[in-house]
Amino acid sequence: MRLGFPKAPQTILFAALFLSPAAALRAAAPGARLRPQTFVPGESVRYRLEYSSRIVTHSVGPIYTPESAHELDLSLDASLQLDVLAVERLPGPGRRTLTRLRVTYERSDASVETDSYDPGAQALEKQYRSLQGRSFTFAIGPSGRVRDVTGLDRIAPDPRARAAIRDWLRTLALPVGLWNKGMKPGKKWVKEVPLEGAPLAGLYWRAVSRYRDNEACPPAPGAPASISRETCASISTTLETRRHGSRRDSTPQEYLRQGLRTSGRWNAQADSLSYVSLSTGLVTSSTTTESDQMDFTVTSQLSGSSLRYAGQVQSTSQLTLVSLKLPAVPPR
Repeated sequence: MRLGFPKAPQTILFAALFLSPAAALRAAAPGARLRPQTFVPGESVRYRLEYSSRIVTHSVGPIYTPESAHELDLSLDASLQLDVLAVERLPGPGRRTLTRLRVTYERSDASVETDSYDPGAQALEKQYRSLQGRSFTFAIGPSGRVRDVTGLDRIAPDPRARAAIRDWLRTLALPVGLWNKGMKPGKKWVKEVPLEGAPLAGLYWRAVSRYRDNEACPPAPGAPASISRETCASISTTLETRRHGSRRDSTPQEYLRQGLRTSGRWNAQADSLSYVSLSTGLVTSSTTTESDQMDFTVTSQLSGSSLRYAGQVQSTSQLTLVSLKLPAVPPR
């Protein structure tokens, strides 16, 4: 029997904060607080994403062999365009909206280098390069939950790539549900986000964020010169994986349905520093570093055969705002 993974382990593509685009550009008054803005249909935001990771696999097989370490270096340089398609008002008290967006990979350059021949590495590079020119849609609810993802299976047939993109969407939408009230420097908040697609049940990210201060937006390569003249909120976030439930019941339902059981550990930590414009509510730049340690075993309940995966991942990412296009205002 072939022992497969419903979703192979992968790092989170990046962990950057994203707030709603502004209805209009305006200067931030001295001492202004960071407040959520409103999505407006027709807005278009473009980001540059630079990502690199080093994956060291100590073993892939039934026997753990530290001497057989295998290294893989992945780098990605992509241009992402986000278009606001519609904003739907939801019933209930307050301003509750469902925002529908389209993501288009305008450019996706990727390279993968390994210390030995690995056909899977070549397939991974091709997978990320094939994203160029393709798009999918999704929606963000009033609490920041991502839903109604459409077209992702078509542009990313590999489950590893899909899981990584879904992680990116969750971090993209994470702040939406947090900014219902005005924020000010010194404010601290905690959020828990399920780590979906992981081979161990109950894993989640615990994210502790702090609004540090208001300061000049730092210059970033490729960003408009006007950004350096804006005032930004600097927000730091520390993330670590934790686990709900008993370790004796560690198999996700998706694995159980395929007759597999899992056990082991997955520990990860990440730190990010984001700068958010007070005038637009957009992240102007965000840097993230992440470290993962994993060691788990997948066993077939039918044959009893096992596959052990042990490895470490070190990754960095840089997200930079390139442009913001507001919808045209019809003449009166």
